[in-house]
Amino acid sequence: MTSRYNADVSDDVITWMKDGSHVLTSFGGQTQINFPNPIQTSDQGIYEIYYDNERNQNRGGLYRLIVRECPAVCRTDGGNQFGWNCEFECSSRGGANSCHGILFCLPDPYGCSCDVGAHGLACTTLCTASTYGPGCSQTCHCAGGGSACDIYSGICTGGCQTGWSGDNCQIPDECEAGYYGSQCTDKCHCFNDEPCEKQTGECPEQKCALGYKIRNDGVKCQECEGGTFGLDCLQQCHCAQEACETERGLCKGLCIDSWIEPSCSQRISRLVPVRVNPYQPSSFTCYVEGIPLPDASSVDLYRRTGSNNNKTGITSRSSTVSGSERAVIFDVDSVYPQEDGGYECTLTVGNTGYPSTPITNPTYVLPVIENVPVIVGTTSTTVGLRWNAWSEDDDIGDPPLVGYDVFVEKDGAWVTDQRVDQLTTSAIVSNLTPDTDSRFRVAAVREGTGGTGPVSPSNSIITRCRKPSASPTGLQVSAINPKELEVIWEHLPSESAECRSGVTNYMIYYAPSGSTSSSSILVFRDTSSYTIRGLDTYLDYIIQLTASNKDAESDRSSETIGKTLEEVAPAPIHVAIPQSTTSSFTVSWSTHLPSNINGNIQKYIIRYQQTDPVLVDGDYKSEEVLNGAFEGEHTVVDLPREINYTVQIQTINGAGSSNWSEPVNAKTILSGDDNGSRKPLSAVIGGVIVSIVLIAILLITLVMYRRIKQRRLETEPAASPPNNARETSSKYENPVFDDSKQDPNTYEDLNADTHTYQDLNTDTPNYQNLTDPHTYQDLKKPNTDVTYLEAITSDTGDTYEEI
Repeated sequence: MTSRYNADVSDDVITWMKDGSHVLTSFGGQTQINFPNPIQTSDQGIYEIYYDNERNQNRGGLYRLIVRECPAVCRTDGGNQFGWNCEFECSSRGGANSCHGILFCLPDPYGCSCDVGAHGLACTTLCTASTYGPGCSQTCHCAGGGSACDIYSGICTGGCQTGWSGDNCQIPDECEAGYYGSQCTDKCHCFNDEPCEKQTGECPEQKCALGYKIRNDGVKCQECEGGTFGLDCLQQCHCAQEACETERGLCKGLCIDSWIEPSCSQRISRLVPVRVNPYQPSSFTCYVEGIPLPDASSVDLYRRTGSNNNKTGITSRSSTVSGSERAVIFDVDSVYPQEDGGYECTLTVGNTGYPSTPITNPTYVLPVIENVPVIVGTTSTTVGLRWNAWSEDDDIGDPPLVGYDVFVEKDGAWVTDQRVDQLTTSAIVSNLTPDTDSRFRVAAVREGTGGTGPVSPSNSIITRCRKPSASPTGLQVSAINPKELEVIWEHLPSESAECRSGVTNYMIYYAPSGSTSSSSILVFRDTSSYTIRGLDTYLDYIIQLTASNKDAESDRSSETIGKTLEEVAPAPIHVAIPQSTTSSFTVSWSTHLPSNINGNIQKYIIRYQQTDPVLVDGDYKSEEVLNGAFEGEHTVVDLPREINYTVQIQTINGAGSSNWSEPVNAKTILSGDDNGSRKPLSAVIGGVIVSIVLIAILLITLVMYRRIKQRRLETEPAASPPNNARETSSKYENPVFDDSKQDPNTYEDLNADTHTYQDLNTDTPNYQNLTDPHTYQDLKKPNTDVTYLEAITSDTGDTYEEI
């Protein structure tokens, strides 16, 4: 069926509606509707045509389509019954024509008709000889020559016309196009209504009409199943199977896969975003499809937050068509992540907008660092950080990772300090302010603009203080007590401490002058003086001072030299009598090491006392030696010969007089040169050569001397005094005092003092806390014994002594 109307000239779109509710979008903009042959009972209804948005102006048209499929009556032989199952009677009297004169009506779309065998307005006119059935609507096909047709059943009394057969001659020998079977009542559904083979119903080339296909190795075209439609049932309905029309795929509700009710002919197939990092610009493409193809103006994009649709920052850019699909592209200035609202595409059909499924992943998920960065080191202007590496498998966020951003809080705001690559999990933050609270955070960064993820929890630290900008001033050093120096200074100004907490302590550095190492003493910040104890006596010390804050120490102050007090020197040591003459003896001595313990030596006092023979008024006699050296010797002259003395020495410095040294014995000799020199035996023999006579006398004398000595040694052994004297210098190397050349036949002076004395008055405190490790304390001071032997004189001019 085709219904045509002439369209008015208008920009409005022609719209078709069926039964007052179903908009036939497939016929939008058309002035005619084509129904396939055979028409279906489902096509019946009231059709309405109007301009879009003007239906309420009553400017459209209405058309009722009635499709009849079944007769109104159930009988073929007249009678008194009617109804679907002939369960009703027309008259209680019965009779073959009891139902004549009655109009039988069925619900729309069938309409009304007369009983079999009658027609006319009153349904009382009997059928003519060539018609029969309800309302006389069917044609008889009886043979000529008096063959009559029953007006109720169509049965012919004289047989059927040529080309017809059957009980009532209604079966043609050649079936009508589109039918087959013994009675030509089976529909074959061939393409373009081509006739089919009468017995099997096979269509030419097995081509079926729309909505039909050959299946299960058969030859007949069968209706589409499984929600398919169209040519060879290759298309899928957009609704449930029971609601799908198999020829054109028109649906009666029950739409699936986002197809829009009720015809299921249009839908939003998909919404595809170009994924970006949150709050970055991007584009979305909304794909729509259907018959007819939706217009681009009916497609829109929103960001849905709760029940609100937000179109801010969203603009439509372009539209393209491919087949039955339209792609509409939208530009979005800033794409929000899912937690701030999803994006939906809407398709407007009629006055109703149908949304797509919301897009849940329009942006990438930024990587998250969940743990606090660790502070691994700090200075006054730098802080070292370390953090755990972000893991694609274990941590939140989308890869790929390109690095990490390090943030520092400055003036109450977080700023990016630096970015490191993805393989680095540490950083050093520089250019910080000393002694300042600093906070740090780290964020992982994925590729693309805006790829910096949420910052980690913060960690904080106070940067270290700078070292004080100045050293303590006003440094004064004074010696008040022995072995002590008092140090006084001025407090460092707070601004020079370079730290909010100020000075925490002072450090005193001290060292003996010339030393390469120093000692130090820490004192508290509220102190401005300190006494250094345990120092060495009479020694120069270099004193320096520093100030420290909680983190750093200042430079040392300029050097100040202080000298410890002089103390009474210890008694001289290694006192010895290196030589004697008939009228003098020479005494030598040295002092303790280190030399500074002796102080500033002003002089030495030598005292001696005659011990043999003992004098009644045996007082000490003394002599001063004005010598400041640490070693010395002195000769006491104008003494009588062959006298024993005890000798001691005392050191005098600025602090006073030392104890007397250990006593040593000295003795003037009986005879000899006044200068105390002694000639060896070989020299005497050489001098005797001038006179043979003198040589002979000397030899006789020596022989007699040896004999006398041998006899004495046999009765009383001779003893040699120990050599405990300090080694003297080369100028005292005299054979007279060389023990190695002593003759065994030496007479021992029985008056010689062979005992060793210990000076109990030695000032032992002066030997404590010495800087020089080579410090000695003489507990035993040996006396040097000088033994004078009896001389045998053969000549008054020359005297020889052999030790």
